[in-house]
Amino acid sequence: MGNKIIAPFVGMVMAMVLQSGSMVVIKAAMNDDFNKYVLIVYSLALSTLLLLPFLFLLPRSERPTLSFSTLCNLFLLSLCGLKFRTNICICGHRSQLTNSCLCHAQPHSSFNFCTCTFIQASVIRNYPAVMVTVFFQLLFSTIQCSIFALIAVRDQSAWQLKLDTGLIAIFYQAIAATTLRYLLCTWSVQKAGPFFCSMFKPILIIFTVIMGALFLGDDFYLGSLIGAVIIVVGFYGVMWGKAKEEKCMIIDEERLQSTCQNAPLLHDKHLTV
Repeated sequence: MGNKIIAPFVGMVMAMVLQSGSMVVIKAAMNDDFNKYVLIVYSLALSTLLLLPFLFLLPRSERPTLSFSTLCNLFLLSLCGLKFRTNICICGHRSQLTNSCLCHAQPHSSFNFCTCTFIQASVIRNYPAVMVTVFFQLLFSTIQCSIFALIAVRDQSAWQLKLDTGLIAIFYQAIAATTLRYLLCTWSVQKAGPFFCSMFKPILIIFTVIMGALFLGDDFYLGSLIGAVIIVVGFYGVMWGKAKEEKCMIIDEERLQSTCQNAPLLHDKHLTV
């Protein structure tokens, strides 16, 4: 069992490091007045295009036909991701990356993260082709974010690309923080389940605080540390309680099944006597 957990553990740690780097890169691009919504649209579109050729390399047996219900679940999952990215953009207005990360870890954001993880687990259970599910999730996210950005960003000049931190942020987001991270998270959920992967949410705070101090020169305050500790402890407390509740439900279900299996045997013995 331990060996089965090691690979998803490494995968989720890598995913959190990539996402922490994403918040640093987004903050740096925003400091140079690059529009955050435009950045997200371009990075998602590039991620979708990068992943498309690999779908044709997959054997037919590894990419079965998608059902309408699976596509609907992927569309819903993309909507959760849209809310998640919007939270990052709103929090990006904070002066310190530490404060942005704490905002990102507030209860409504954490609930959204857990909801996404459980929907993702349901999708990958019914359709285990990781690369295909990630591709359609990125495709739907691109469409949704494009509609949102076209409404929110009216300045045409904001969509022009230049050789600056904004372009660097787009490539980092597309390759590392989106495509690679999505593949790692989806694969880890498939291997270890949604509860296991949700436990890595607080690690994002630690990595982001460290990267903000190293690469952006953010100040580190004691209040931010105390707030981070409270959020981490609270999150793990909720997850521990939820896991314990699910374990009790599994035990009760096993007892019920055992009772149902023994009932016919007792009835047969009574007839024999």
